[in-house]
Amino acid sequence: MINAINTSLSGLLASTSKLSVAASNIVNSRTTSTPKGTFAADLTAAALGSKAYTPLKHGQSSNKHGGVMSYNIPVNPASLTAYSPDDPMANEEGYVAIPNVNDFVEVGEMIKASNAYKANAKVLSTLDETMDDFMDQFGK
Repeated sequence: MINAINTSLSGLLASTSKLSVAASNIVNSRTTSTPKGTFAADLTAAALGSKAYTPLKHGQSSNKHGGVMSYNIPVNPASLTAYSPDDPMANEEGYVAIPNVNDFVEVGEMIKASNAYKANAKVLSTLDETMDDFMDQFGK
């Protein structure tokens, strides 16, 4: 019983982490910065935003005693170069660095995380009902 609870709780935590990573990637997907090795015309803007957002991928692996371990991996390459001459972070040629994020993939990750969370919550609910039934039968 304890292993089942442990497994479900680790699944809940992993789902929460996966959802958080996907949301962070989506929120920052339009953040621009100067392309690597170049400087924006306005040095103040370059100083404020020269470091691009590094998107993450969420990974999971099985624990030896049940459940999952959750970890984040930086996406490689972290950014792509896009032509946007009107962007304040554009270099002399008009290019900016944008995070390597696909919003559609991230929404899919959010859906998977939500479904995994619901499944683990249902397992905990079923374990609770089973324990209540057991206590009604044998706890008297």
